[in-house]
Amino acid sequence: MHQRYKTIVGSIYFAALIIFCGAMSIKPVQDLRMPQPQDAGSIIVDKSKYKIEGATNRERRTAFFEQMHRTAPDVDWRAMDRIARMQKYKNRLALAYNKSGIESFANGAITGSWDERGSLNQSGRTHIADYDTASRKIYVATSGGNIWRGNKDGSGWEVLNDKLRFENVVMLRIARKENQRRIMATSGGKQFYFSDDDGQSWNTASGLEAIAQQGFISRGMLLDDEPRTVLLLIWEFINNQGHTSLYRSDDFGNSFSRMQSFPASQFGNVDRWDLWAPYYEHQVAYLQNNGNTYLIDLAQNTTTQVGTLPGNNNGLTMLTGNVTDGNVNLYCYVDRKIYKSYNGGEVWEYVNDLPRSPFFKISFSASATIRDRLYFGEVECYSSSDAGFSWNRVNEW
Repeated sequence: MHQRYKTIVGSIYFAALIIFCGAMSIKPVQDLRMPQPQDAGSIIVDKSKYKIEGATNRERRTAFFEQMHRTAPDVDWRAMDRIARMQKYKNRLALAYNKSGIESFANGAITGSWDERGSLNQSGRTHIADYDTASRKIYVATSGGNIWRGNKDGSGWEVLNDKLRFENVVMLRIARKENQRRIMATSGGKQFYFSDDDGQSWNTASGLEAIAQQGFISRGMLLDDEPRTVLLLIWEFINNQGHTSLYRSDDFGNSFSRMQSFPASQFGNVDRWDLWAPYYEHQVAYLQNNGNTYLIDLAQNTTTQVGTLPGNNNGLTMLTGNVTDGNVNLYCYVDRKIYKSYNGGEVWEYVNDLPRSPFFKISFSASATIRDRLYFGEVECYSSSDAGFSWNRVNEW
């Protein structure tokens, strides 16, 4: 009897449990969850639209990225972005920091100081560097968009533009004029930046408005003359036609003006041009295009052809050089061929083919003081002591 009672009670309990669970399941599921988000008119971009026949992955990503930033036909969203970033940078300079290094957010609700965290021995890609002989500091521009300063032994690295990212730096110089010391750098191919307080604050040069929407800075050079002339090689559009233009600054990089322009229909695009000037002494500058070498006359605002490379030379062009024993030595890379000249480009000699391509347009350089000492950057760095005839790998990736 006792066992039968337990069986009846158990059956009643099991039946009640089934009824209870069934009653619970009658409730709509959404009542037990967070409210569902409402459609606010989002646009779902179909990536399949950008599977362009024959296009590279980078070209497809670019097309997709442009779709994400749709604007009116006459509006450049990148220019708007640069203006907004610069305004935020100026606001933060004015309000955020004090001498103690404490930064404030949300009208003072949150305060604190920043400490660098991350890798200690991996810099990532570097674009260009300069060495300040007075302070014995090395300055380096990286692909992350930062200008770094450190000691010769590799210690003490610190970033100088932590709140203002410099993309695609093609020029970095530590310049002195009388008692003034200035850091010069280009950013994103669109801006020429300079700092007179060792990177605590940055300003932009005027006169480059023509490339705000279309165009970019391909190369920049600082001359070792009294006014510290700055030259920029720029790709721009004049009357809707592509031109490679030479701009100059006679006020230490504060402002620029167009010096001369060369239409792409006649001279090719900017990849076929390069600009170089000696690091020390000799107040001269040179242009190279389609195998032709031009001497820049700053007094007359003109260029004069002084020599021509042997053979057909209409590919990617890079020019570098140095001055030794009073002679201007030039070295030119054109489409994997190396040439040299020991008399300022008047006579050129073919040296050798180079079985690799540069990582950047600025990945070809010469020692400022040692003749025939060249450097070439691919994924790894190579050096040559015989004007490019033979190369030694400096580092392994």
